[in-house]
Amino acid sequence: MVAADTGRQLSELIDDYPNLNFEVIAARVTQIVGVASSFTDNDYSSTFTKINTLEKEVNQDQVLKEFMKEISLRNRHMQPSNSQLCQ
Repeated sequence: MVAADTGRQLSELIDDYPNLNFEVIAARVTQIVGVASSFTDNDYSSTFTKINTLEKEVNQDQVLKEFMKEISLRNRHMQPSNSQLCQ
């Protein structure tokens, strides 16, 4: 059931990708790694650390932060608003 729910959430994430910002993507990746950890009993703490470090560094660098925001907005305008990828 957890795998099915995770798959559903991933499908929604893929469909909504053009509308997501970096923070939302990082949060979802963290959630996915958490689910993978619970399934495999593997320790992904170093992966969590890397994700958190990347997010922190992007947010602290004003040029990179603005660039990510610009790319995100540009992608919203270029892609169709309702993807049929996972339907």
